[in-house]
Amino acid sequence: MQEHASKNHVNLRPHAKTHKSIDIAKMVLDAGAVGLTVSKPLEARKFIEAGFRDVTLAYPVVVEDKLDLTIRCAQQHDATLNLTVESFVGVQVAASSAAKNNHVLNVLIHVDVGYHRVGVEEHDPRLAELVSLIQQSPSLKLMGILSHAGHSYGAKSREECEEIGEVERQIMVRVKATIEALGSPISVVSVGSTPTELCRQNFDGITELRPGNYIFQDRTPVRTGVSSVQNVSLTVVATVVSSNAHYFIIDAGSKVLSTDMYCSEHGSVYPAAA
Repeated sequence: MQEHASKNHVNLRPHAKTHKSIDIAKMVLDAGAVGLTVSKPLEARKFIEAGFRDVTLAYPVVVEDKLDLTIRCAQQHDATLNLTVESFVGVQVAASSAAKNNHVLNVLIHVDVGYHRVGVEEHDPRLAELVSLIQQSPSLKLMGILSHAGHSYGAKSREECEEIGEVERQIMVRVKATIEALGSPISVVSVGSTPTELCRQNFDGITELRPGNYIFQDRTPVRTGVSSVQNVSLTVVATVVSSNAHYFIIDAGSKVLSTDMYCSEHGSVYPAAA
């Protein structure tokens, strides 16, 4: 993934929520990543305390006490903290927390590119209002925009996954132009999901990638056709302990195997291994 990013002249800021590991995070930085992405204030603090000096918190924070602790942690360790915002409350909390801690906080506006979970849609009037609110706060610096094409995990083919990534890119380029027309130049256009970044062809306008699941990979990118079984790093070795006319019974159940299921029925079957 780092070679993929470097070849296309974009930064890599992997999401750490998949592994939550200091050692693995050090590996991706040693390979050339510019920093980490996390999804919780506590995760941000733990990585900062472990020596990581550039962390993006890519989830809305609306509880000021949590942000206070995280800003103070960043100050104490001379680390850069970047925060995503997507609501008036989020901007107000960020501005208040930064001001009380005598801190200028980098913020990125979270853009909804089709996942419809969090973020501001391209044509939502709130986008201009959020930009204005950030501009009015001396404690906030609008550094860029951020997206997560999480719906790519439901793609049924490589072509569909590529299309989701390209639509994401086009939306982000247009949103950047909209924000800059409002008087706020931005330097970061950050996108990220493992399926889209395993097959992205066009990087025009993108400055940063934030995949996370690529560290281990699983059945999703394999099923989508953007990776192979050989790239899935985590496996469970089990023994057949019984069989009948319908099933092979193995000594691994829900306590050993993941309870996350994309589909019903069985997983991938390898007759040669049976």
